[in-house]
Amino acid sequence: MAASASFTLPQMNWDAPDPVTVFRRFKQKCQLMFKSILIDTDYKEKVSCILLWSGEKGLDMHNSWTFTKEDDRKKPKVILKKFENQLEPKTSHRIHEDTHYKEYDKNRTSQLTILSQE
Repeated sequence: MAASASFTLPQMNWDAPDPVTVFRRFKQKCQLMFKSILIDTDYKEKVSCILLWSGEKGLDMHNSWTFTKEDDRKKPKVILKKFENQLEPKTSHRIHEDTHYKEYDKNRTSQLTILSQE
């Protein structure tokens, strides 16, 4: 006899202060569902579950993607990786500009100090 259990379906909160961490937890919950309750579910259905659980924003993100192989659309690992890639922090040019400016300013100050001591 199977035991009945109460559980909550995974949900992705895209508006969380740290969506990268929230997504990691979402991904983990999806994987746990697929290893237990949904173990007999095929890949195409698993992708559907991920997209349903990812909400409106997740669907919008998914609809904006291109796939090099059409078959990748049916692979849960590929879908989860696409979400991860989209959430990865992008390199900020402003941070690099600030770093270069500080280095420039430090060198300039050193040069002015040397000149003023002569």
